[in-house]
Amino acid sequence: EPELGATPVPKASLRKLVGLARQHFATETRLPVSRREEAPRRLVYLLDHEYSSRSLSWSRLKAADRRAATAVMQVADELGAHCSLALAHVQETWQCEPEDYGYDYGYRRAPPAMAADEYTLTDLIDDSVELRSWLGRDGRACDARGGHVRSHELCFNKASDELTPFHVDHEGWQGNYGNTVERWYHRAALVLWPAEHDFDLRAEENHAWAVEMLAALPSSDGDLLNRRARALLAWWPTVPDTGSCVLPSASCARLMGVAQRLDDPAIALDLLARIGVSGLTDKALFPGLRALVEQRGAGWGLALYTRWVPKHARAEWCLGIDDFTASMTETDGPVRAFATQLVAREASAWSERARQAPEEWLSPKAHQQHAAVFASLLAASGMLEGRDTQRALLEQAAALSELAHLAIIERALLHPRAPSLRKALKGSDLVKRAVSVARAGSRGPERRADDCSLKVMLRCSCADCKQLHAFLSATDARLDWPLAKARRQHIHGVIDSRALPVSHVTLRQGSPHKLQLTKDAGAIRKREKAHRARQGAVLSALQAVGLARA
Repeated sequence: EPELGATPVPKASLRKLVGLARQHFATETRLPVSRREEAPRRLVYLLDHEYSSRSLSWSRLKAADRRAATAVMQVADELGAHCSLALAHVQETWQCEPEDYGYDYGYRRAPPAMAADEYTLTDLIDDSVELRSWLGRDGRACDARGGHVRSHELCFNKASDELTPFHVDHEGWQGNYGNTVERWYHRAALVLWPAEHDFDLRAEENHAWAVEMLAALPSSDGDLLNRRARALLAWWPTVPDTGSCVLPSASCARLMGVAQRLDDPAIALDLLARIGVSGLTDKALFPGLRALVEQRGAGWGLALYTRWVPKHARAEWCLGIDDFTASMTETDGPVRAFATQLVAREASAWSERARQAPEEWLSPKAHQQHAAVFASLLAASGMLEGRDTQRALLEQAAALSELAHLAIIERALLHPRAPSLRKALKGSDLVKRAVSVARAGSRGPERRADDCSLKVMLRCSCADCKQLHAFLSATDARLDWPLAKARRQHIHGVIDSRALPVSHVTLRQGSPHKLQLTKDAGAIRKREKAHRARQGAVLSALQAVGLARA
């Protein structure tokens, strides 16, 4: 395969076809979404007949299609281009009307249920073409060179609606929409593309293959490596918001090697951005990252980190920042400077997040993630001998609430690197304040039976929140509070965000309605008892490791 036409295309006709093909590849078209001008990289010619994936082959093409295939292959030979056969999966959505569709007495009459041949196609609403089951000129399956077909790549003599669809889905009139029909076809397609686009088209479908080809280029071919790497950036997908990688680990490692050979640091940065957060979590990639930072500098490494980890995901990644830092402290120089600056940056960001975090009243769940991140950051800064960063972290932590102090100390004492963390915590204001509050809490008097007061700090300072704070601080258990709807909603939100043991119900009587607040005395005592026990446990743990006097 393939020996298709018995006679070749006449020279005059062939010259005309070659000229049309060159014109096709040279004509730029404004793309509908990006709005940029772009010339087609492929010519996709839909043959006149329908085929299935099993019947598609060069030898089974029907007469007119065989002649077309012969002509296209001769054009490919003249242009030094590639040619393949593929199955085109065509989907079209049409506006349609039944034969008796109309109006009765000024009202639009809904059509009855229709069979596939009982409607008239009026307007084409949407269409798409996807190429599947690719066959090379030798008749064997080959790698795809792009699946989705853009409109400026497509050519045909016979429109799809002149053929018989293999599936039809009709939606009747629904009152203000409907009367549409979707039709699917399987057509053979000849795909022609210039040799200079072969790498781009194949790499677009197979990212791992593209990396292998870049890595295989000899060192002497640096210009080609830079051109191909720059071309990949035009279509290679960016990292999604999750920061997940689009390549397997082995390909990521090879891509780092490719980036070291690129002349332009910006292209290397853009190319490696596709790795995502895996570059900071996959230990197999750490040697490549160290080599890149050593070559490009600490500032380049920080820029890469910013591209790898979305801002909203950095708190979660920082849970393992100590393990990452351990792998970056083996040598001095740019790598160590990169790790030092990275830890200092994330320590500052941690402080901001911890201050703004919502805090449930006396909840053991409060600040758990922030405490875990703090422990990892403190351990990482210790490895780097970043005393300024450690000091700043401890000062910022000491300025937080009592609940935050308890959570931070609990996490630090249970951390895998607890010995180094105890050394950093020793004598700090954070530990002193936690010990002082824990001792005061364990020695304090029991709550009176009629005392329903709550010690709560509210961030909002509006007049309503000031009145709410006064009620919470008082021993009273109930408040009927006339409030307009928007003000009631604000108070509902404040109470829910702090998980206060206070029921808040709207009494829909009078104007404005009343917001009835009722403190749950049982829940208050239960939480306080658990909190005292937690304070005692933390105090005992600090005494056991020598951070507090017995």
